[in-house]
Amino acid sequence: MKYASLACTANNIGDEIQIIAAQQFLPKIDAYMHRERINTYKFNEDYKIILNGWWLRHPKRFYTNDKIHPLLISIHINPIASKNFFTKKTIEYLIKNGPVGCRDSFTLDLMKKNNIPAYFSGCLTLTLQKNPSVEKKDYILIIDSTPEIIKEVKSRTKRAVYQIPSLWHFYNSFEERINLAKIYLKKIQEAHIVITNRLHGALPAIALETPTYFVADFNWNTIKERCSDYFDMFPTYSNSEFLQNKNIIDFENPITLNKHLDIRNNLIEKCKKFTGYFNSDSPINNFSSDFDIFQLIKSLDFNSNYNRRKVLYDIPIKYMIKNIYTRLILRKNDDDVL
Repeated sequence: MKYASLACTANNIGDEIQIIAAQQFLPKIDAYMHRERINTYKFNEDYKIILNGWWLRHPKRFYTNDKIHPLLISIHINPIASKNFFTKKTIEYLIKNGPVGCRDSFTLDLMKKNNIPAYFSGCLTLTLQKNPSVEKKDYILIIDSTPEIIKEVKSRTKRAVYQIPSLWHFYNSFEERINLAKIYLKKIQEAHIVITNRLHGALPAIALETPTYFVADFNWNTIKERCSDYFDMFPTYSNSEFLQNKNIIDFENPITLNKHLDIRNNLIEKCKKFTGYFNSDSPINNFSSDFDIFQLIKSLDFNSNYNRRKVLYDIPIKYMIKNIYTRLILRKNDDDVL
C-alpha cells in the first residue's frame, strides 16, 4: 500500500495545519494530491489518503479514482460550495467510501439531507502533539482580531502581546508553507494564552495545551456554521462581551477546560486504524527564535524563487510578467501551481 497526502495553494495557514495533522498518521508520503483537483489524479497502484479539512473552491472535483482509498474524516463543506457540491457522482462517492466524519453539525446536516451515512468526528487538528522540549513563554498571542480587541487586551495586561495573522498575503512553495505552519504551531505552544477568532487557532492551541479564549463577531464569515460545535471546549465570548467586561479573562490564571480529549482520542484511533500508523512525536521543531524569524523573513522576500504575489502593483516587473504569463497565456490559476 502507498500513501498520499493532501496539498494546497491557499493563503490561509489553517490549510497547512490540517495537512500536518493528517500527516501524523502516514507512515510515508508517496504522492501529493492537490485539494482543489483530487479528481484529476490517476494511479495504477493502491493509495490511501486522509481527506480532511475545508472543502472546496471547486465543489464538483470531490471524488477520486478506484485506486485511491480515502478516509473521509473531519470534513467541513464550505457553505458557498455546498450549493454545487452534492452532485450525483459526489453523493455516490461519499456513500461508497463513508460513513463521512464531519467536522461540524452544519456539514453533518448537509450529509443527512442527501441521505449520506455520516457522524460528527471533530477536527483532526485536535490530535496535534505538543513538543515537550518547547518551553513556555510569557506572551499573549492574538491570532486575528479587531484593532479594538487587540488594544483592549494590551490595556489589561503587562505581558507582551503579539499578533499573528492566519491569512498570509504571499505565495511560496508548499514545503515552505508547511514549515511556516510548524513555526506558527510552535508560537501557539509557547504562548501563555491564545486569544483568537479562528478555529484553526483555537483547536491547535487546546491540543497543544495552551489556554485559549475564543473572542469573535458571531455574525462574521460563517463562524456559527464552522465553529459552534466547539464553543464548550474553551471560554467563548462575543467581541462586545469582551469589550464591556474588564474582568472577563483572568490573564494571570487562565482557564483550561480539557473537554476535547474524548474527540481527540477517537480521532487518533480511527486514523491509526485506517493507516496502521501514528507518529506520536510532535511535528513542531524546537528551533531558536532567531531561526523562526529568519524563516518568516525569508518567506516574505521578493527575491525568493518560491514567491508569487497576487497583488501586481507591489511586485518587481519580472514577477508581474511571470504572473501575467501564467494566468493569461497558460490559463493557470492559484490551484494549478504547487
